[in-house]
Amino acid sequence: MRNNHSYFSSHARDWLNFIGDEISANTLKTYSLALRPLLSFFKSKEIEKPTRADLRSYVNSLRHTPIGTGKNKGKHRAAATVNLYITVARLFCQYLFANGVLPTDISLGMKGLKQGREHKKDALTALQARMLLKSIDTSTLKGKRDYAMLTLTATSGLRTIELSRALTSDISDTTDSCFLRVQGKGRNDKSERVMVARQAADAINRYLTARGLNITTDAPLFAGCRSESPLTSKSISRIIKAALENAGLKTARITAHSLRHTAATLALQSGANITQVQQMLRHFHINTTMLYINDINRLQNLSEQLAANSIFHQ
Repeated sequence: MRNNHSYFSSHARDWLNFIGDEISANTLKTYSLALRPLLSFFKSKEIEKPTRADLRSYVNSLRHTPIGTGKNKGKHRAAATVNLYITVARLFCQYLFANGVLPTDISLGMKGLKQGREHKKDALTALQARMLLKSIDTSTLKGKRDYAMLTLTATSGLRTIELSRALTSDISDTTDSCFLRVQGKGRNDKSERVMVARQAADAINRYLTARGLNITTDAPLFAGCRSESPLTSKSISRIIKAALENAGLKTARITAHSLRHTAATLALQSGANITQVQQMLRHFHINTTMLYINDINRLQNLSEQLAANSIFHQ
């Protein structure tokens, strides 16, 4: 029997090369990582010609096999992660069928896990957002950077990867308005514009002045304090998490991504309509933005308290 791991790895490389021109480099990396469990499963089971039953067995292993170690021992993959792996496995199997490697498309009818229609992370309230920003010491270069970065995120809903990719020259600041050109999620260029609130623009200008730069300079917008190297997405997440923790706000459901939720939620609560928030967050489908309406409606639903009042108030 041939080395089936090498056999499928070869087809995997061909598939990734095939789709490489159609997706971003980050998406390609994500697909490559998400394909590894499938290749390992084929190797462990010595599968050379996978069947629909083999694929179902793989999906069951994703759902039920613990992956955590140490304090996370016994932890299972999140539903979103399992669904990503299933999607990638489906696309790979379709490629194998289209190229004659498999006699049938064994992925037909394969479904992912059902996921709840709610956000996995909470937004900050307006009071919590003020607490967070006031907890930052802006007397230092690092403080000015962090304050500008968090203010921008909490008011415009930028993702950490978009903050990492931003350059000072991407900003256009006039007396009437300020906007930032961003390379959004899954995008190959900076084709989208995000409006920057005046408070965020002023914070950015104070930070750039402390760095000795202006917005015409072609440098990373947010850089390390000891170099002009751009902050990575992971570094930005760590900075935001540290600020949340310092302000006493960090929980399992309040993380760096919560600032994006904060911008959307506060905008809706302050009178923005759903289409405007969709444009701010740059959601392709308005149904994604509708999740914020559902969150707000649930917070405003006082049915539980009304039930309690009827019992305890005579």
